[in-house]
Amino acid sequence: MSGDINVFVVDGYVGADPQISIAPEQKATRARFRIATTRKFQKESGEIVEYTEWFSVICWGEAYVEKLVQPYVKKGSFLQIMGRVQNTRWTDQDGIERFGVEIVADRIDLLDKVGAGSSYGSEDLPGDDSTSGTETNEAASSTSDYYDEIPF
Repeated sequence: MSGDINVFVVDGYVGADPQISIAPEQKATRARFRIATTRKFQKESGEIVEYTEWFSVICWGEAYVEKLVQPYVKKGSFLQIMGRVQNTRWTDQDGIERFGVEIVADRIDLLDKVGAGSSYGSEDLPGDDSTSGTETNEAASSTSDYYDEIPF
């Protein structure tokens, strides 16, 4: 197979302000935060149940973190994250080896009223002459208009 697919997309709310640091092993700026998605469903009894799922997100790169995460991403921000799933391993304070899963963000779209439509992805890194995510959002908007016209 020429290439496997590892794509993750989620819309949700940031649970706490991002933790921004410099990873000594990679000598790169990173931001970590958690995002929550909530779904509601109705049981056969009629009871409405709400279920919240939490995802750990990591963003890499000084430009990425400084241009988008640090100024705009705060607790309660509504975001769409696109990236890949990555397994992680670390040793906790007690010396116990732990395992987890995190989302490595390749693109973040701000869905809040403030900054709505703003996005930043790996294609927007400095030195790249490509356009910002605005054109992508306009294309997505026209696509959603198309689906709004479907009568079912």
